[in-house]
Amino acid sequence: LFSTIVWARYIRNGVVIALAVGLVILWTPLIAVSSAISQLDNLRENGAFDWLQTWPPWLISLIQGILPVILVGSLIVLLGVILRILLKYQGHPTRMQVELAVQKYYFAFAFIQYFLVVTISSATSVVIKTLEDTIRGNDINIFYVPQLLAQNIPQASNYFLSQILVQSLTQSGSGLMQWFPFLVFIWHGMTNTLARDKFQSRTDLKS
Repeated sequence: LFSTIVWARYIRNGVVIALAVGLVILWTPLIAVSSAISQLDNLRENGAFDWLQTWPPWLISLIQGILPVILVGSLIVLLGVILRILLKYQGHPTRMQVELAVQKYYFAFAFIQYFLVVTISSATSVVIKTLEDTIRGNDINIFYVPQLLAQNIPQASNYFLSQILVQSLTQSGSGLMQWFPFLVFIWHGMTNTLARDKFQSRTDLKS
């Protein structure tokens, strides 16, 4: 019986790790596309997309500053929900152990997706157009590629700066407003008819 329990635990651990690796692979193109939006201004200057030339600069700045952060943030929130379900299946009995395990997986995921994928995809979206023009002009120089990467990879910092600003403002604002608990409170006030339910909705603390 003991050996059966041990093998069942090993199998569950293997399944969860395999699914976590699959999530990293599945999330990579989604976050790459989302982070590449942060380079719309550079793509317009390089002439990568002709239809961007007609857009006003303020609209491009707004899109590349806010939209990538919102998209990537939404994907990260969805990832947290999926990881919690997987780690409960893995056998963590308490919420604290589940959250600690989620942090470990999230750290590895954030390093790969936030740092490597975002930096490479943001720089690549600008570099590809320049490389195409270089190849078409038959001006191919192998030493030009590192120089091109060195010039464009630092531009990926625009995404990180936008993320810091947007998340700092939104998280501090939402922390002060507490809009979701407020909406839940209003909903309970409208739907609870029993005195006991009204009392619990006003006195129960969040987990």
